[in-house]
Amino acid sequence: MLPIPNPSHGSTGGFGLQTPPGEALPSPYQNLPTTSPPHYAVPPYHLSTSSSFAHEGGIPREITSRINRESQQSRTPAIEAARRYQWLKQIALSRKNEVIQDWTPHTLSPEELDGLRHDTVSRISKIQTLEAAQSHIAPRVDQRLEEMLFMARIDYRIRFSRIFRVNDLPNEIIANIFRYVAWSAPDLKSGVNWRLWLTWTCKQWRRITLDDPTLWSAIWFRDQPPFDRSLAWFDRAGSAPLDLRISDHPGHKFTDKVMEPLMQRLLTKISSIRMLIVIVEDWEPVLVVLDKLRAAGKAGVHIAMERFELHRTGSPYVQIGAGYQPKSFREPMSLFGGVHAPCLKYFSINGVHIDWQHSVLTNLTTIDIRRIPLELAPGILQFRTILSSCPRLRKLCLDGAGPQLQLEEARGLPPIQLNDLRILVIADFSVHYAHYILSQFSAPNVRDLTLMNFGGEDYSPLFAMMTSRFPEVRLLTIYSVGIVSSVASGRTIVKWLESMPLVSYLRIANIKKLFLDLFLYDPHTFQHVHQPQSTPRRIVCPQLSILECQALEPDMVTSWGISRRQLGVPLSKIYLTQDMANKITREQHIALCEVANLYILDIGGKAVEEDALVLD
Repeated sequence: MLPIPNPSHGSTGGFGLQTPPGEALPSPYQNLPTTSPPHYAVPPYHLSTSSSFAHEGGIPREITSRINRESQQSRTPAIEAARRYQWLKQIALSRKNEVIQDWTPHTLSPEELDGLRHDTVSRISKIQTLEAAQSHIAPRVDQRLEEMLFMARIDYRIRFSRIFRVNDLPNEIIANIFRYVAWSAPDLKSGVNWRLWLTWTCKQWRRITLDDPTLWSAIWFRDQPPFDRSLAWFDRAGSAPLDLRISDHPGHKFTDKVMEPLMQRLLTKISSIRMLIVIVEDWEPVLVVLDKLRAAGKAGVHIAMERFELHRTGSPYVQIGAGYQPKSFREPMSLFGGVHAPCLKYFSINGVHIDWQHSVLTNLTTIDIRRIPLELAPGILQFRTILSSCPRLRKLCLDGAGPQLQLEEARGLPPIQLNDLRILVIADFSVHYAHYILSQFSAPNVRDLTLMNFGGEDYSPLFAMMTSRFPEVRLLTIYSVGIVSSVASGRTIVKWLESMPLVSYLRIANIKKLFLDLFLYDPHTFQHVHQPQSTPRRIVCPQLSILECQALEPDMVTSWGISRRQLGVPLSKIYLTQDMANKITREQHIALCEVANLYILDIGGKAVEEDALVLD
């Protein structure tokens, strides 16, 4: 997540970096950045290119000239800021390559160690001198001084590792450090590469790494069949709990012939598999996975799986026909052969159906069901049995999937109490069916509520039904929800919003101004913020201070933010997706900065506030 500097403001110091609250600027003791950290600050707009500085160990002239040339070509401030951050990383990488290109790793002699220690002390002294000069002139910023300090810190960090006696530490401590490295990777691909690099550094590191099964227990099968690299990790993991991810990727799509031998190999350690996530397009590999797990369960093998996800990304309308072979795959298969998996807490199934009647789904904390045709979904009584058997359920996601529509069987049944439910997602339903689902349970303590893909009809009856049902919601997500342009519908939705006074984080995408404006009405008089009112004005969602948006017009967001400020409840943060940030003009950027602090969310990333809002 990158905070976007306001182009109308001056430099903020520290090489012009704008730092989020509570986060210090990079010190000379931190590692060189290799990937974009989730909350790293955005670099400045202007870098000095003075000729004198270019000869004092500063930023190379060709890099600064390219930075400024790139700045002039930037279409938006957001793009400019992101590019500058990448250029700073390039500066650090260029200097590192320059320093280490002639260095040959070897055991240092006492004389070499003394020389390197003296050099390190000198570099620390230089940094401290520059920092003192920086403090002396604060709050004024000397760009040349900032650049010199930046490069001094880089030079120090590159060389300091030469005298750090890491290999003198006990192997157990080194192994623990390696675990922190491996499990702090920002994405799956980096996690793979970092563990490989640990084995390539030296013989001692390779031995320590290979002797630690936990470093190899998280495996993503992204290599080509026969998966030599991934299966080598599988063997190195020994008896450690395994977290496995199998998925299609651009270079390879799974078939049944590839999936079958792989599953056969993996199930030799089924008692050690803690997490299994499978994401494939076609039916054949999905059915192989279900069949192998069914066979393992029926064979009486202990299943210790805690998390199981099976996603078929192909069309949900493509189903198994009467002539499908093998014949045993035509009928729905029970999960784990109908055997109870006592450790299973997280269950997610997408575009796939199972034998609901004979599958044991109890004591789950997450149920995530998506894209299942109604006729292949669990019956209403079976669905209610599953919910009743999961009293500690914390997340329920129903996206284009839910119980069969059996009104007679459901008539008169009381709602199931889900007091521990904190996250609820309801998506892609008609108003009648959504009403039917929500009537099956009561979840008064939901903190994170998501509504998605509601359109084509008047959903105001559903909003009326939800009014006062979720008073504890803090995080509200509205994606592609349309409303009817009528006073009655607007009043209904405003009343629903009023019933969630604790909402502090609003996530929206692809919604019209008509919906967003409902946050600006008095829920009692139904007067808009721009309409005069004689009585004290009541405010919808008075604690709302954070907005995350995508696929919206920036001008609409700006206007809405100004109106909320006029109500006395201004926004403190606005999160933009990278795509939306790339499309805004400089004028729109400046206008948004006047409303709140702007941040860019990485693809698939989430804001730092999210987890805290859901916690008790």
